[in-house]
Amino acid sequence: MFQQPSPQSTTDTLGDPSTTLWTVRALLAAGIVYTATEYVADITLCEGPSMSPTIRPSGDIILLDKWSPRRYGLQYGSDGGQRAQRARQAQDAFLRKQTVDRDDADHVWHEPRIPVSDLIGKASWREVWRQVTSPLQVGDVVVVHHPSRKGTVCKRVLGLPGDQVLPERVLGSGVRGRLVVVPDGHLWLEGDNPANSADSRSYGPVPAALTRGTGALSGVAPA
Repeated sequence: MFQQPSPQSTTDTLGDPSTTLWTVRALLAAGIVYTATEYVADITLCEGPSMSPTIRPSGDIILLDKWSPRRYGLQYGSDGGQRAQRARQAQDAFLRKQTVDRDDADHVWHEPRIPVSDLIGKASWREVWRQVTSPLQVGDVVVVHHPSRKGTVCKRVLGLPGDQVLPERVLGSGVRGRLVVVPDGHLWLEGDNPANSADSRSYGPVPAALTRGTGALSGVAPA
């Protein structure tokens, strides 16, 4: 004859409720951590001499802002012609303001950024907020996937789509390079230590889609 399972056997089949609850909590916590580090912010180490003296060859921890490049993209967009037009409009507005108010010496037509070498004690939270709510622009330090090999590199943005860049030194030679126009959707990246940096001078403009994030702040890794 068919027999109903006892309450005890039902509980054994489902498992311990407390264990199930902790498993669900662990999965939720892992999901939150993954989402935060993949789409909001993360920390990374930039190794090597290419960004010296801004970033030391070893030991500096970089706070990687992943939110603002995803949310705001490139300053004035990824189309070179559109960027040039909007940059001229911003510059014209600045010049008109200077004509009306010549005492506003601190006003600049481009958005100021926090140097990556500044520590949190030196930069106010207002400046941090300004950085994470503005688009990627020339002067930012970025971490990108290397365009031709596995791994990432940490460089400074020297050109956005439509910008004309004249490399000061071609890697491996002592001569100046030819004028380069950054293609749409690309970045021109160079290290702050040009004598010891493999960058866009050797592998060309880098697709902006390879950007992992911007270097918001840096500190020293514990010994």
